Amino acid sequence: MHGSSLNFASRHFDPLAALASGTCLPPVPSAQPLNNLYSYRRLLPTDHEDYLAPATVRSASNESEARVSRRSYQHQLALRSARHATHPLDAISNGVSGGPLLLLKGAVASGAPLLVVTRHAHGVRGRCTGRLAAFDKHLNLVLRDVSERYTVLMRGKRDGRTVRWQEARQRTLRQAFLHGSAVVSVSLHPQHASGV
Repeated sequence: MHGSSLNFASRHFDPLAALASGTCLPPVPSAQPLNNLYSYRRLLPTDHEDYLAPATVRSASNESEARVSRRSYQHQLALRSARHATHPLDAISNGVSGGPLLLLKGAVASGAPLLVVTRHAHGVRGRCTGRLAAFDKHLNLVLRDVSERYTVLMRGKRDGRTVRWQEARQRTLRQAFLHGSAVVSVSLHPQHASGV
């Protein structure tokens, strides 16, 4: 229902929801907006009692108002496109000016590999090595070309008893998302850090 309320062609179109969303553009963005409800009277059927025939001669003030209205609408479109020109992850990275996140900002810019120690509910899970693609203030990380060594808690039965053990595993991923709550520590990879 929400998607059809933002569709201009739908009979369920909700103009207030479209204005509030900020992402809904009219089907013809270059169409000239009408400045008030009085102007819409000329769009009514000619036999309607409120129909207003379009004026053949425009006054100078109406012409200047229309020009200002067109300019402000074009300005709003330009602002909207400029707002979406910067990727949100780049905006987060650009907002970092100091503190521990500065290391992450430098790693994104240089492409230096990072060593990330991760955890699970019962302790340290393993280590990931990869190049940082994105991060946020909660330490959610997106790593590329990831090499991960980790342990899995296993449970089974031996001689009629339940036994637990840790099994070491290794995998390589093109890209991985690490939730900030699973990150124990982040540092430059030791081989790269010694060259810096």
